[in-house]
Amino acid sequence: MSIESLFNTIATILSFTPSDGSWGSVDTYADDASVPCRLRALSGSEYCDGKIRGEATHKVYLPSGVRINVSDRIRINGIVFDIIPPIYDAGGGADHHLEVHLKEHIG
Repeated sequence: MSIESLFNTIATILSFTPSDGSWGSVDTYADDASVPCRLRALSGSEYCDGKIRGEATHKVYLPSGVRINVSDRIRINGIVFDIIPPIYDAGGGADHHLEVHLKEHIG
């Protein structure tokens, strides 16, 4: 069975573009590429500071060769995730797949 047969949704890589440093400028993220993936939930926590909030961690499996950096973000099914370093080459250089840990902010 190939890893590609396990991909069941699409991830959009949001490439980070730093601000120019001018007052009022903001960092931006732009759609870079859409790639097949598989998302797996890892953990979650909830807290209240006047509003119910939470955090969840996930792991996403991507095809080998996808260009992604720890400063980028990933959007899957309308949810935007931060990347938790490092990005792991699960094939050990054998072009198998990438594994990326993600953080989702809730609330």
